[in-house]
Parts: sequence; structure tokens; C-alpha cells
Amino acid sequence: INVEKLLKGADDSIEILKVEPKRNIISTTSQILLNHPFKPLVLFTYGSYLYNLGRWFQQLWAESLGKDEKFGQIPCVAIGTQDQHSILQMISDVKESSVVWIWRGIDKEKFYPDLSFINLDLKGIVLNDYLRMAAEGVYEALKQKGVEVLLLDLNKRSEYEIGKLLSFFM
Repeated sequence: INVEKLLKGADDSIEILKVEPKRNIISTTSQILLNHPFKPLVLFTYGSYLYNLGRWFQQLWAESLGKDEKFGQIPCVAIGTQDQHSILQMISDVKESSVVWIWRGIDKEKFYPDLSFINLDLKGIVLNDYLRMAAEGVYEALKQKGVEVLLLDLNKRSEYEIGKLLSFFM
């Protein structure tokens, strides 16, 4: 891991927040936390490299916020398309059950395999398009159900982008 790139991403995200306060994800996430201090937090990761980062975040979130009686969110990390059916059914049927964050990290510059061989109506759709659409569909469905949901995009798989993401939660 290139630590300098990680720190540069974190530093640049702080500069973005200074210039464009409407993009201030910190206030959005803080508001969700304050509005729902005891609801479980479900973190869907779309992009295989984000799952382990999500597990680390789960440990950090639980350890940091689980120390006094004011906050008690239990974080749960889910793998996007693998877990979305079972977990989403519970969340959408009981909308007050949890808060959902979606981390979408599909590299827009890298093309994954064409899925048309599956014999579904997926002609011309590659895996990164499918994952992007799946995450967007989950986000929109939960929003329509009135669930507190937040979608965060990483534009590229890199230390720089991960540094930007992590700076929002530190």
C-alpha cells in the first residue's frame, strides 16, 4: 500500500469539503448517526476489494462508538449482490430496522468480463456495469421505502480513492 497516496486522497477530500460544503458527507453521516444512534448500520460493499475495508470499518465503528450509552450502532458488512436479497428483504419490510450505507467501488476505467454468455438479456453489459446498476437499484429501492440510505462512490480502485473515503469517517 502506498501510504503517501492514501494520505493524499484524505488530504484532497478535506480540501473538497472546504470548497464545496454541500458535498460534506461528514455532516450527512453524523446526522444519520445522531438521528438513529441505536439502529444497526448495514454496509453493502459493491466491489470485492471493499469487503475487507468494510470489515475493518465495522471493527473501528463498533469499537469507537460502543463505549458509552449515547451511541450503540451495531455495524454489519454485507457483500453487495451476494447478500442483498436476504438482507434487503428484512430491511425493506421493516424500514425502521436499520440504516444502510452503500459503498460502490467499481473501477470505471477497467472492463470486467462480458456477461452475455449467461444467456440472459445482458448483451453488451459487462460486470462493472451490472454491479453499478445493482447498487443503484438497491439505493433507489430503499429510498422509496423510506429507509435512511447513503450511497458513496469510489471512482477508481486506488489508495488515493480509499484515502478519500476513509477521511470521511475519521
